[in-house]
Amino acid sequence: MILDHILDPIDQATFFNKYWEAEHLLISRATPEHFSSLLTLQALDGALCGHAVRTDDCRFSRESKVLMGEVAAFPNNKALSGIIDPGKARQLFSEGWTIVFERAHRWHAALNSLCAELFEHLSHHTQCNVYLSPPQSYGFGPHFDTHDVFALQIHAGVLQS
Repeated sequence: MILDHILDPIDQATFFNKYWEAEHLLISRATPEHFSSLLTLQALDGALCGHAVRTDDCRFSRESKVLMGEVAAFPNNKALSGIIDPGKARQLFSEGWTIVFERAHRWHAALNSLCAELFEHLSHHTQCNVYLSPPQSYGFGPHFDTHDVFALQIHAGVLQS
C-alpha cells in the first residue's frame, strides 16, 4: 500500500489521529532510494525527450519568479505544437530555473497509481507536481499552501549531464 510506504515508519492510525489536517509531519530518511519506485530522474528525462510534457503542464521558476511553459516550446513546428523542447528546458535548468512538471501523473504510470490510491484512501482530489531544481538554486521561497501536501524527495545531489 503506497500510503504505508509514504508514511513509514509512522502507521496510518497515528497519521490520521495526530497529523491529518492538524499538524505537519516531517519524516527524515537515510535511504535516498526510498521513493525510487515512484519516479527517477531518468523517467523525467525520458518524458522530456519523448515529448510527453506539454507546455500547459510545465512551468519554470527561479527565486519565486515564474515563466509559463510556452517559453520552452518548440518554435514553428506544428507537429510538436504545445510540447516542451527538451533542449530549451535543459538550457533554462542550467541557468538556475526549477522545472515544474505539473500533473505529472497524466504521463507517468507510477504517479498515476499513487494518485488513484491516495484518492481511494483520502477521498480527496490528488495530483502529482514534480519540482526539479538545479544545485544552489530554488524555485520558490518559503510559503504555505492552502491545501494538504505530501512532499516526497526522490533525489538529492548533483545531476550529471
